[in-house]
Formats: sequence, C-alpha cells, structure tokens
Amino acid sequence: MKSILYILLLLLLSCEYLTDAAFTREVSVACVLSNYYERQEIYIYYTSEGAQNIRNRDSLFVKDAGVEVSSLSQNIPFYLNKNYNDEHPGWVYKDSGHKLKVSGGTTYRLNIKTDAGTVSGATTVPDSFTIVFPRPGEYYEPESILTAEWERKPGAAIYFVEHLTPPDTVFSYRTGKYEVRRFLSNFSTTGNAFALGENSVLKKGNHILRVMACDINLKRHLFDDIDISGLKGGYGYFGSAYVDTVSFFIK
Repeated sequence: MKSILYILLLLLLSCEYLTDAAFTREVSVACVLSNYYERQEIYIYYTSEGAQNIRNRDSLFVKDAGVEVSSLSQNIPFYLNKNYNDEHPGWVYKDSGHKLKVSGGTTYRLNIKTDAGTVSGATTVPDSFTIVFPRPGEYYEPESILTAEWERKPGAAIYFVEHLTPPDTVFSYRTGKYEVRRFLSNFSTTGNAFALGENSVLKKGNHILRVMACDINLKRHLFDDIDISGLKGGYGYFGSAYVDTVSFFIK
C-alpha cells in the first residue's frame, strides 16, 4: 500500500500556489493512517510560489513542527526522522516513540503547529473487514476467473485493490542486474467484488491480493482531485484506510 502514499505525495509536491496578491507561505500535509503500516508517517512541507523541481524540495520540509495525533484512547506525538526509503528520500514525521494503534471505526485528530500557523484535521478509519474469497493458502485452477470478494462495512467511500503476481526474475536497466519482482496491477471500485484474471490466465504460483477501504477524505483527494481534504488551516490531505491481505495459489 505504500505505493499509493507515494503517488499522493508526488501529487502534493507538484502543486503550485500562484495568486494575484503577495504570496503567503502556508503548510502542505500528506498523511494516510492505516492498520497496514508498522509505523504511521506524516509529510509536512511549506508551500512555494511557482513551479519547483520535486528533487529539490528537501529545503521546503518543515523540520521543527509540533505534531500530534489523538483518539479517545491515545495521544501520540510524532517526531522528525530521516527517511531512507529509495522512493522518497528526505524527511518524515513518525510515531517513533509510542506506536499509534490504528483501528477500524475509530476517529483520529491531527494537530500540527508551525511558524506558519496551525493545521488540524480529522479522519475516521473505515470499519474492519475481511476478504472472504479467495481464501488464504488455497489452490485454484489456472483457467479460472477468480471473483475476489470482501465484506462490505461502514465508512468505506471507495476500495483500492492491489493484485501482486508470483515472483519472477527480470532484468533491471536501473541496476544492470537481474532482480526478483512481483508485478503489480491495481484498480478501484465502490463495490465489494472484482474479477481477477478476466483478461489473461492467472499465472502459476503464489498471488497476493490486498484490499484497501478508503475513507471519504482519501477518496476525495485521490479520485476527486480535491486539494484540501480532511484538513483545516493548510493544504493536502489527512485520510485513513483499513487494509486486509490474502495470499493464495494458482496450480
């Protein structure tokens, strides 16, 4: 599911804020809370006037913000961390002290304090659900079209689905070496079922299906192209998702 967050983050970083009046620096936020993450992450940038090269955005990261996420039972501060992920190196705020527990059906509130002002937000995680088909660890015939199904629960504005094929050895032009990879296909739906293998025979081996139930804030930003979603006092999005994953096999 990280791939979705990085897509959203690139959209955030590519924004321009041009006005007829004198430019006022504000704050842009990117955050998706999810039970899928080991640690929750929040990206916070200052807005800039005019187009900027994304690779040079490190200087715009807000490194001295006071960041806190709370629910009825938790009040967790987030701390600045160096981010060594190849897809987005730089800085990130994480719940690196006490871990924030993200549960379905729970409302979380965000509070960020910077020298450009305060940004607040709220998101309610969609209720927990289970993928009911395919079933974990089971084997299916290669000619079958598998219709994946999952429980429909409250709070899901849209479902984002990822299907990872069995591992394969491919040549990487970036590294000049052969690498073992799974190929990813994704799609979205407002229903609770989707056909896998409709356009091609499902490949023999281990497949992974991941379903992400998105809250309304994430849906508005990702699919409705709304610049401010789930936030007050800043740009960007504060959303959430509940995720279930199943591993199955094709004979």
